[in-house]
Amino acid sequence: MNNICKYILAALLLVLSTLGVVTGSLSTAMKIHVYSDGSIVIDILHHDRVENTGVKEAYVQGNLDVGDDYYELAATLEVATFSTCTPDTCMYIEGSMITTTTSSSELFELTTMLVLNMWDSRGNALNVSVNPLNYKLNISSLRALLSGIVELSATGEPAQILEYASMLNKSTIEQILEEANITWITVNTFTSEINEHGKVKYTFELEINELELANMLGVNTTFIKEQYKTMPSTTSRVFFYSNTTNNYAEISLRVNKNINEHLEHMVDVYNEILTQIEIALQEISRTTGIELSIEGVKPVLAILEKFTDNFTILNSRGLFVLELKENTLTINITTPRLIKKNARTPADTLIALYNLAKDMQSELGIEELLNTTVYLIPENGLKITRNGTEVEQVSLGELAELEVTTLTPTPTPSLLEQIPLTHLAIVAGAVLVLAAVATLLARKR
Repeated sequence: MNNICKYILAALLLVLSTLGVVTGSLSTAMKIHVYSDGSIVIDILHHDRVENTGVKEAYVQGNLDVGDDYYELAATLEVATFSTCTPDTCMYIEGSMITTTTSSSELFELTTMLVLNMWDSRGNALNVSVNPLNYKLNISSLRALLSGIVELSATGEPAQILEYASMLNKSTIEQILEEANITWITVNTFTSEINEHGKVKYTFELEINELELANMLGVNTTFIKEQYKTMPSTTSRVFFYSNTTNNYAEISLRVNKNINEHLEHMVDVYNEILTQIEIALQEISRTTGIELSIEGVKPVLAILEKFTDNFTILNSRGLFVLELKENTLTINITTPRLIKKNARTPADTLIALYNLAKDMQSELGIEELLNTTVYLIPENGLKITRNGTEVEQVSLGELAELEVTTLTPTPTPSLLEQIPLTHLAIVAGAVLVLAAVATLLARKR
């Protein structure tokens, strides 16, 4: 999983974990749309009362677009806080970043462009741009070149920073690395210059020895190489704006790989990473006596693995909305179209969903999950029954008891069938008369 995916997931978990104290669930509504091709779409609408959030209002929206050989995530985030500022104390931050990655059997490449601006109403400002930053890795040797251009400019009080920044050079960087005992970074070139407008420009090239770093950390280098070789090409964009009272961000990520193949691959990657982390934690616990464990992560990964084993995400769109307003938290989720692998009927997918919910209840400790009420919305031409009776509402625990049948359509009568027999006789007679008249006229000629 590339870094931007990790950042999006971490940000989402952070938002959910810092919303405050849930004081009581107001309502949860779940709908399942059932389609004749065997697929389903799940809609979840949940309301909660929360307190002590430290946030006045918040709105997060995420969209998922799934195609044959790509998927795209787009998210916006708006947060209003209770903080205030006077014109003399307000601080503003604005930034944007564009990152692309490509990979082949021999080379992995990452390119980033970054702009960061910070200012206040008193004339103080600091501007940073990185254009571009390139990371080119030879996969077989795990040696990379990191090169780039960084420009700094400032006005007001931050201008003092540039005086020190302009003194940064290759020998200074090498000394810092040596004192930190970092031997896996070599400074090939590093130059700094300052122009007549006071802007500082750094141009550099560093050599990164990932092989040495991996050996130091005890990481399987064969595993690392395989991940680089199979990493899909990606494009990500981030924009954010922040002041004392409001925060806004836009994030988008396009991954040029089938989402189902990528999810299966990520499960394998995370299993290997957890194995490596577990070995490291056991060693730390042995030497320090401090018990460290990742047991809490394993059930979540197990559920994800069961999902990828049993479900396929079809070309479609999904939606996630989180809104906090007046201490009411609203979460709205619409999944993309899901279908059980090798499903012959929609009932097969509903049974697979029941099994997944049962595993989630037991492994994640989500009490009463199977008692959640589900509203069934079949596609036109489908009928959903339980014990022979048509149903529109069941619990999650009853999904395995459902049958989905296709209604036999009433055949549309043909044009001849729609004409009464008497009318047909009249029409036939008229045709015969016209034919006789035409024959008589022909003979007279």
